[in-house]
Amino acid sequence: MRARHMDPTENLALDFLRHSGYRDIVYEPDGNVPPDFLLDNRIAVEVRRLNQHANVSGAIRGLEVTEIPLLDGMRSLLGDMGAPVAGRSWWVSFDFKRPVKKWTALRPALREWLRSLRDGEPGAPLELSIANFAATARPRQGESDKAFALASMGDDDSGGWLLHELRRNAEICIEEKTRKIAERRHLYDEWWLILVDHIGYGLTPFERELMNRQPPVEHTWQRVILVNPLDPTRWLEL
Repeated sequence: MRARHMDPTENLALDFLRHSGYRDIVYEPDGNVPPDFLLDNRIAVEVRRLNQHANVSGAIRGLEVTEIPLLDGMRSLLGDMGAPVAGRSWWVSFDFKRPVKKWTALRPALREWLRSLRDGEPGAPLELSIANFAATARPRQGESDKAFALASMGDDDSGGWLLHELRRNAEICIEEKTRKIAERRHLYDEWWLILVDHIGYGLTPFERELMNRQPPVEHTWQRVILVNPLDPTRWLEL
């Protein structure tokens, strides 16, 4: 079974469950409420993407909540700037740290900066800084049909020591999901949480060994399973 409205994270979890030998798998057995899956009419399974988070003005938010609008906005803006003027084209990189202004507030200043570079205005700076957002342009060699192309994006809140970040963000996801199922927990005797791991991607054997040396992550689920999104047959249990 593969429901049409199942999201990519749920599809990966379904692949893992099938690989694990389960055949009696019901998607959203109670509708659009927990659990996401029911196995053998007795095991409730919740699913979530394991991603990195940042503390933004006291609220914990996934990094992609900020990353995606900025990346999509910059790509769109660069494309809107049209063809090179006098054969000049540029690579553009940007870097940011939270809290950062919304794209709608950044866009006008960025557009004016790009226009000055494209049109060759005297003294046009190669860098633009707005609060916690910075953009840099460098001349591009060769012919191009676009004045600007995106070279790179830097998120100063991402990264960190892998195992520390994996554990910290797993704890955030576990706490969030534990709250979500609280009122429905009595409906099923056994609850599993599958986290599709977009931080460690399953970990190397050495990283797994280091992870196993650490104190276990405390939780109240019968199983918490990290699934590699590149290969859902690879997994690690917390």
